[in-house]
Amino acid sequence: MRERDRHAAVLNYTLLPAILGYVLTPFFAVAGGKIRAVLFDLDGTLLDRASSLELFLNQQYDRFTDPLSAINREIYFQTIIELDRHGYVPKPEVYAQIQEKFQLSSELGLALLDDFETRFHGLAIPFSGMHEMLKSLSSMSLAMGLISNGATRSQRPKIEALGIADYFGVVLISEEQGVRKPDPDIYHRAMRKLGSNPENTVFIGDHPEADIEGAAKLGLKTIWKRNNCWPAPKQPDAAIDGLEEIPSIITLWREAE
Repeated sequence: MRERDRHAAVLNYTLLPAILGYVLTPFFAVAGGKIRAVLFDLDGTLLDRASSLELFLNQQYDRFTDPLSAINREIYFQTIIELDRHGYVPKPEVYAQIQEKFQLSSELGLALLDDFETRFHGLAIPFSGMHEMLKSLSSMSLAMGLISNGATRSQRPKIEALGIADYFGVVLISEEQGVRKPDPDIYHRAMRKLGSNPENTVFIGDHPEADIEGAAKLGLKTIWKRNNCWPAPKQPDAAIDGLEEIPSIITLWREAE
């Protein structure tokens, strides 16, 4: 594209946001230094937690078929999924409520909880195209990191099961760091490890506050992974439905710099 045509194209895009909102933002709203680093959330962004939980609950019900036989399988699934609240409710609390609701023995309630804590985190189902996307970003010489709110005993096994640790120059788990997203300090720690700064770093996540708004307040560019769990965040720099969209968005941003 000739330089004059490129400027015309950028100008045309700047006339559209009032009509189309942030969907087109990645094509025109770029500022700051050249993108050098990308930070990811884990659950709901790289890890398809909903599918992982569904697989686990199927297997758990099968393992405990006899003591759970009085409970309809689908009712058992839906009850746990609702109580779990996308992973934000501690599992001892979830299974204590399951025990009470279905009048299970304390021994069975504890056995179900132990089964979850022992087995769930190894059943990590990635979103489609995860490995291909990470390989593509790696080939673009981007430094990559991961920031996840959660306990070490749950998050580290997920990362191992997904087979993604080698992609990242830094992996920060909130329990280990003593600080959680959206606290600014955890983003700054990750960027220091990667040698980047807010002006040249992108954060990709699914939670409107912990991921998108927290990073945006520091000046990072943000990509929101759309989902049915949370309301849309305040205007992210881009919004995606699939991970395969990420490399092209970042390429467009870098070309516009």
